[in-house]
Amino acid sequence: MSATVALACPTCGQSRIVRRRDVGRAKQCRRCHLSQIAPLGYAATKERHSEHFVTYLLRQHRLSHPSCLEQIVQAWLDEQGIYYEREYWLEQPDKVYLVDFILPRGVAVEVNGDYVHRFHAQRDQRKIEALRFHGFTVVVLTEDDVKSGAFARRLEEVLQ
Repeated sequence: MSATVALACPTCGQSRIVRRRDVGRAKQCRRCHLSQIAPLGYAATKERHSEHFVTYLLRQHRLSHPSCLEQIVQAWLDEQGIYYEREYWLEQPDKVYLVDFILPRGVAVEVNGDYVHRFHAQRDQRKIEALRFHGFTVVVLTEDDVKSGAFARRLEEVLQ
C-alpha cells in the first residue's frame, strides 16, 4: 500500500504527488495556490493571523536578506568591531516596528533607500518618534550617505 497518491491540480491540470493523508486538503498545486494568495499579500496575512505574525515573517526575511545598503553599514560595523543588533523588534501598543540596527549607548540606526522610503515618510516619522520616546538616539542614513561613505563619519560622531 503506497503512502502517496498522484493528483491533478484542478486549476492548471499539472499532476503532482501528495501524501495519502493530505488528499482531502490538497486542492491545488503549490504554484496555483501561491498565485492566488500573492495578490492578497500583507493585508490578507495580517487579517488571517496578526500583525505580530506578519512582522515576525518580515523580520526573518530581512535577517536573511539584508539590502545592499544594510550590508555596507553592517560590514563597516564589523570592521570597526562595534556590537550591533539587526532588525530590533520595538513593540508599541498599536504597532510593531523593526529597527535596522541598534548600537551601544542606545543608538538606533535606520538605513533608508531612496525609492522605498520616499513613499513612506509618515510611517518613518512615526517610527522615529517611537524610538525617541523609548530613549534612543536616532540616526537616519540615506542612500546617498551610505554610497558616498559619509555614514561612517556620522556614526563615529554619534558613538563618541
